Amino acid sequence: MIVCSESPLEEVLFRKTTLNLEKRDEIISWVNAYVETVSPDIMILLDVSNDIQCIYEKCYNTLDKCMSTCNSENLMENVVEQQRENIKMVNEELRKFSISNTIPLRSCSFNLRLNVLYPHKKPITFLRSIVAVSNNEEGKPSLVLVTLQDITNMTNAIQGVYFEIKHARQQAVDCYSLKCLESVINAKIKSGVTLTKREDQVLQLLINGHTSLGISKELFIAKTTVDKHRQNLMRKYNVTNVTQLIRKYLQSVA
Repeated sequence: MIVCSESPLEEVLFRKTTLNLEKRDEIISWVNAYVETVSPDIMILLDVSNDIQCIYEKCYNTLDKCMSTCNSENLMENVVEQQRENIKMVNEELRKFSISNTIPLRSCSFNLRLNVLYPHKKPITFLRSIVAVSNNEEGKPSLVLVTLQDITNMTNAIQGVYFEIKHARQQAVDCYSLKCLESVINAKIKSGVTLTKREDQVLQLLINGHTSLGISKELFIAKTTVDKHRQNLMRKYNVTNVTQLIRKYLQSVA
């Protein structure tokens, strides 16, 4: 067993958070129980309120599987190149969802299946799971647990990218909203279209009937920049005009 974090979780929470002793102990107890149940290859604790979000990481892997280093950075560097933009897209969709929705603590897991290809080794399918551990005063996630688990042997095959939400029914979050989020993300993965944050903003405004000039005023950018984003969107969706662009986008998320 290889521990990639130099400090124990107790010390990290004491140094890097403002949680009181009772809350720290409660979180540590839950994290340990969760990790024992899931048996991940890597676990990461993020403080999403900080610029440097990763505050703790531990690897339960072997050197043979992890190569010369055992950490999430090394793993993500070896994700199949075509899937990296999908990961960024999923992260951005989750970020936007968490802003406008209340995420139930510890009862909702956002799972992303991805493929890793280490040099001179067979492809590996990993499951990345994200669970909100604690909220801030505004009810938004502050501490987030991320686990990475090799599921290649479970599926007996290399599985492609797929996003899934597993949750217990909670009044704090609309199950329909979760299903919509799941559908939108998988539609984007399936279509092979990955948009930048700005492209997504431009597209949503186009759908709502804004002109290029209106979008430039709304986003405080030059009209020529808006036109460039429109051209990029039409190229990505392989269409020749905005009407076709909107139709194809709406079909992809239906």
